[in-house]
Amino acid sequence: MSVARILIVGDEILHGEIQDVNGPWLVDSLNSCGVEIDLLSIIPDKLEFICKKIQRNRKVDYLLISGGIGPTHDDKTREALARALNKPLVKNSYTMQLLEEHYGSDLNKPREEMAMLPENSEVIYLPETPSIAFRTENIYVFPGVPSLLKPLFKKWEHRFSGQKCFSYSLTLTAREGDIAKKLQELQIRHDNLQFASYPHAEKITLLVRGYDQEEFQQGKKDLQNYFS
Repeated sequence: MSVARILIVGDEILHGEIQDVNGPWLVDSLNSCGVEIDLLSIIPDKLEFICKKIQRNRKVDYLLISGGIGPTHDDKTREALARALNKPLVKNSYTMQLLEEHYGSDLNKPREEMAMLPENSEVIYLPETPSIAFRTENIYVFPGVPSLLKPLFKKWEHRFSGQKCFSYSLTLTAREGDIAKKLQELQIRHDNLQFASYPHAEKITLLVRGYDQEEFQQGKKDLQNYFS
């Protein structure tokens, strides 16, 4: 089973000025690749904060970061990542070439800063824009703009792989207190599966998920029998 963690960088999200859509989209996309997410965190545009978060969360199969790689003063992700990995920030010649081709005489100092990446970074880009994503070790960094992140992720989607997760849901007219005991019994019976409940209005959705197909099918059957 492959595990990923996601860091969403942006004061504007924490201040409630915009709503994060990158996190849920990445979770869904990675789950479709068979990758389990065990952390999704929104963090501020603070250099040391980002650095420490990277250091604490990099020991997984994949660490994905969104945001903080633009040309403005509050874009701290590139420098934070270099510090976290104890690598120098160097001018990436491929990125610099892309920026020169796109901006021409409008290429100024702030835009040139976008070519400063941790040493030995691998870069992909969108031909119609100067937007890039880059990988350093097992860490994948994407722009925070959803319309840029999504196509860039698609270019690297084949990199993310894991074990297929099976899931099944059942919606009932009930309350959590009514089904809690039976659901706990199912969890004890199938300790390699995950059973969960999600209440909404006057109904509740029960869910079972797991990685072993045979055990999942039995858990699904038991869930149906318990609550039919």
